[in-house]
Amino acid sequence: DDDEIAGEVASSSMIDGQIIIPFFLEGGRFTINNVHYVADGTELIPAADTPFANDAAFGFTKSNLSEYVEEKTRGRYPRDTVESITIDDVRLGGPDAVRSKLSKLSGMRPCIVNAVTLR
Repeated sequence: DDDEIAGEVASSSMIDGQIIIPFFLEGGRFTINNVHYVADGTELIPAADTPFANDAAFGFTKSNLSEYVEEKTRGRYPRDTVESITIDDVRLGGPDAVRSKLSKLSGMRPCIVNAVTLR
């Protein structure tokens, strides 16, 4: 079960958080300002407004990934506790900015990584 797996992982000194990177270029999936989008031609549609959100097993109602985490964990990780690596963190801050944010994670706290390109 998920709680048991999370407990095992949390007890490991190698992992301090959960990294959420739903970016998938070939599938037209992008994350900007913590909102996950699905491309439909040249239009970006918030993921919760697409048929994917209605999936019987994995459905969801939130496109903002901080809110999505809160929803899927039933409040175990409130949206204001979810860390975020922004596009500016990667592009302007570089590895040091990303490392700084990741090093602050503890207790399996989730971290969203925003991405729009492989570069």
